[in-house]
Amino acid sequence: MGVSLVLHPRNPYCPTVHMNVRFFVATREGAAPAWWFGGGMDLTPYYGYAEDALYNEYLLAKDWV
Repeated sequence: MGVSLVLHPRNPYCPTVHMNVRFFVATREGAAPAWWFGGGMDLTPYYGYAEDALYNEYLLAKDWV
């Protein structure tokens, strides 16, 4: 099962945002189910600025590392 979200803002200075989550379950008779939950996100700017890219990467990484 998975969900994917995409936001296309009207403001050209705001990046497009894509994020998704996925959940998998594998079962086998006589064994406990194995499951995995994951996902990701990315930003796609229309007008790229190096300082914005560095700051956005910092914000994303600090919550995942």
